[in-house]
Amino acid sequence: MKIKDSIAKISISKDGEVISLNDDASIETLRAVIESATKEDGIVNMSNPTHYVDVVYANEDKQRFYFWLGEAGERSAIMSADDKHSIYTVSAALTEKIIILTQ
Repeated sequence: MKIKDSIAKISISKDGEVISLNDDASIETLRAVIESATKEDGIVNMSNPTHYVDVVYANEDKQRFYFWLGEAGERSAIMSADDKHSIYTVSAALTEKIIILTQ
């Protein structure tokens, strides 16, 4: 998956709590997670995501992703709100980076 270059901030929401990330390190970590996700074959039907991730660009456009965050040592799944029929997965190592960002 690709995201645009000019990210101003990223908001991660779970159960009504919102975490805003606007530092370069956090933005680059989440960009790496999304862009390294591997597309899985087939059409999916998923339960509600554990996290909603809004990428806000410098021009104030937004892009939404749905995350199904695994536990430490597990893979996680990501879906773009623009393509609800495709699912992408990330490694357990990247899951741990997401867990750190969302604490």
